[in-house]
Amino acid sequence: MKKYPGGIIILFSLTVTFVALGILFLLSSTSITGRKTASIDYYRSQMINNIESGFNLIDNNKLPEWGDDNIINIETIESGTIILKRQEMNTANFTGQYTWAGIGPTNLAKLNHIKQLSNNFTISFWIYPSNVVINNIDLPSNGEPIIGFSQEQNEGFPGAGFSFYYSKNANIGSLNFTVAFESGAETISIDNITDKVWMFVAVTYDGNTLKIFKDGEQQEAVNVNSSINWAGIDDAGFYIGRKNNSNQFNSFWFSGYLRNVGIWSSSMSNQTIAILNEQGLVFSPLVDFRDYTYSMDLHLYFKLNDGTGNYINDLSIYNNRGTIINRNNEAWTTVQGRYSYSVGTSYAENSRSRTIY
Repeated sequence: MKKYPGGIIILFSLTVTFVALGILFLLSSTSITGRKTASIDYYRSQMINNIESGFNLIDNNKLPEWGDDNIINIETIESGTIILKRQEMNTANFTGQYTWAGIGPTNLAKLNHIKQLSNNFTISFWIYPSNVVINNIDLPSNGEPIIGFSQEQNEGFPGAGFSFYYSKNANIGSLNFTVAFESGAETISIDNITDKVWMFVAVTYDGNTLKIFKDGEQQEAVNVNSSINWAGIDDAGFYIGRKNNSNQFNSFWFSGYLRNVGIWSSSMSNQTIAILNEQGLVFSPLVDFRDYTYSMDLHLYFKLNDGTGNYINDLSIYNNRGTIINRNNEAWTTVQGRYSYSVGTSYAENSRSRTIY
């Protein structure tokens, strides 16, 4: 039998060639994949930078005039187009005549997590009182309710919960907060309330000191070495714009706008309260940033920007959907001069956007 050593050499050469071609193919594929990944990362980076630049322009008020369509297009030199959009914010509108929102007593089980709060809490909201001028006085009514989750004293029951409400003495209006402790009720106030002006209100309690803030600034503080006990609240609801015992025909009702009603199971610092005020109506309680590290302590947050319908949505993990009395479609309106913004960008046939409310 004849042997062919040359054939072996040829076979070996072909094997080496195929292996080399395979290696070259793999290297080429890896290179192409790497270039594609780098390209995608570059596009993503450019678009993220565009969006951050857009929000910086909004924050610093360095914008050209808004068009009639409330859109601004900014062409960059190298990184595509930045598209800014704005629309007026929605707010809950309380007419002062049997208009209210919240969670009624038939759904009290939804609020068990709030009833269990004890020695630490923060409550905050934005408010815009709007009342009829009487005798040249433009102030809320004496006893006008704002927000409450409380049960009043009744026979042997000492009372429980909290309430925000107005009082008026001559031409001076005050916003008051009363809360029931085991040692008794305490009230702190913000004086010289101005009608038809947005105001940020916050209250904190850390087990020792009860504080109230206006527009991020502390107004009053009292020492209270006691605990809150709201577990006994029964046959009461969490109400916005009315008292627990209000009826349709013989009660005061809040008149004005309310936004961003929140309750936390922690006492925020003065610095954090200032940040919430600085953020304004666009504040998001779900994202920790700077000194705000309380997103996991959020127990209820009605943004009150739903804009339509008969329901208000809770942004906390408890998702306690409430209702709003929407007679004649008057429960919602827009906030003049205040906007939510959307920043979008397009670059190399890619697009991205983000909105703040």
